[in-house]
Amino acid sequence: MIRDIQGLNKLFAVLLLAGELVVASAGLYRTDSRPGFYPLMAILLLSVAGLLRASTSLEFFFNWELITLSSFFLIARSHKAHPYALSFLLFSLASAFCLLAGFAIATAANGTMAVSAFASTGPDAWPAIVLLATGFLIKAGAAGVHVWLPGCYAEADDDLSAMLSAVVSKVAIFGIFTVTYLAIRSEMGLELAYVLGWIGLITTLVGALMALQQDDIKRMLAYSSMSQLGYIITAIALMSHLGWVTAFYLIANHLMVKGVLFLAVAGVILRTDRRLLDDNGGLAREMPFTFASVLVAIVSMSGLPPLAGFGGKWLLLSAMVEKGWYPLAAVAVVATFIGFLYMFHLVHAVFLGSRKTDHAAIGEAPPTLLIPQFVLIAGILILSFFPKLLMDPVSAAIDPTFAANLVWKGMSLETIYGYWNPIPVMGIAVVITAFLFALVWLYYRLARNRSAAAGIARFYAFYKVVLTPLATPFVYQFWDGVSALTVSAADSTRKIYTGNGRTYALCVLCYTIALYMIGTYGS
Repeated sequence: MIRDIQGLNKLFAVLLLAGELVVASAGLYRTDSRPGFYPLMAILLLSVAGLLRASTSLEFFFNWELITLSSFFLIARSHKAHPYALSFLLFSLASAFCLLAGFAIATAANGTMAVSAFASTGPDAWPAIVLLATGFLIKAGAAGVHVWLPGCYAEADDDLSAMLSAVVSKVAIFGIFTVTYLAIRSEMGLELAYVLGWIGLITTLVGALMALQQDDIKRMLAYSSMSQLGYIITAIALMSHLGWVTAFYLIANHLMVKGVLFLAVAGVILRTDRRLLDDNGGLAREMPFTFASVLVAIVSMSGLPPLAGFGGKWLLLSAMVEKGWYPLAAVAVVATFIGFLYMFHLVHAVFLGSRKTDHAAIGEAPPTLLIPQFVLIAGILILSFFPKLLMDPVSAAIDPTFAANLVWKGMSLETIYGYWNPIPVMGIAVVITAFLFALVWLYYRLARNRSAAAGIARFYAFYKVVLTPLATPFVYQFWDGVSALTVSAADSTRKIYTGNGRTYALCVLCYTIALYMIGTYGS
């Protein structure tokens, strides 16, 4: 099946299909009866494969909706997720309408429904770009239309949360890649791409700020996923060779990191039956393998050396400097710092904090959860120290679209703005990082455990108070207002249905007269 696909579609197919199999295999840790789960999961996995093979916009949309429906029913299997599953469905409907309208405009401009023809669309395709980008951004959980994402990721079954964050979210990212083919030929392409870049960085910053406020582990990871996807959106919006290579590098890293973290948290919840940060603590000794996998994933995600996150953030900053997007680069640095704060909070609170007395009998997570994590960790290590294995084919696939500005010499990557070789660069960065961590560890050892823990608690309490005004959920207030207005309008409209036939006849007459007047005016 993969042999018939070419270019970026093939790379996405290899990455997502491999990720699907690894993450889905973790679901075997559940020993309870799960009626309907596995057929729905099979539909979801096959729909992702079908979407990557789609050659027309109709095929694309059909598989897109299959992914949406199977995801909805899987999320709704958890009773706690029912309210969030409804919001997921409503936003998915809005996304679907935007995609239909965008595909219609693109088809009218091309004279064909072939997705491959998007690259030849004329310069007046900006309405299709806006509609398609809006539809894909809704499903990616961009800032402003993200209200469905935290609840769905947090309240879905634990293994399903890993699938949603690691794999399903990348389908929307694949769609954004498709949109850029339109933007390249559009007269407004560069302006729209710059707006898309800011949307990505705002999503990153908002997600990081909201993650820092969370006490629920899964909700923190949900906002973290939203934040990391913002980096990828910005990298795609750069519309340059280095930008797209960086975007795919970040996609691969995010898939593996979020798969590890959600599966590790599934093991913690399985053993402790607790999801709040303050209700856990001191699990490093009881769950050493889970602790090790979380540590590797967090180092890679936070942009710390020597793992892939550091290389991805370095390349992203280089790509933004190359494009002259200096304000966005500054925002990316701030968001990266905030991301480090909430990730360290997760590690300390769950694994390094004060040990809870009722955690004495806790055992390690089952092998069915640990094995997929370590398979993903092996992928992170390969991606970190042998980036050419991924970047070289991505660069070759991008060449027809953008002129290559990357030069490989062995394992070294050279650009006009920098030089990247994972061995020496990572080595130097590791020495610096190890020195800083040694200072932190020494301080922690010199202080009493309780006072150190209390000091860290005060540290995060301070940042929560300072950053809370920045993370005030105005977006939730806006959508709550829209919901209230809709319900009020529905209540008013419902008064028409009185059961009186004469009232219905009057409504039909008024409707007919209105249509007649509109038709007469139009002619």
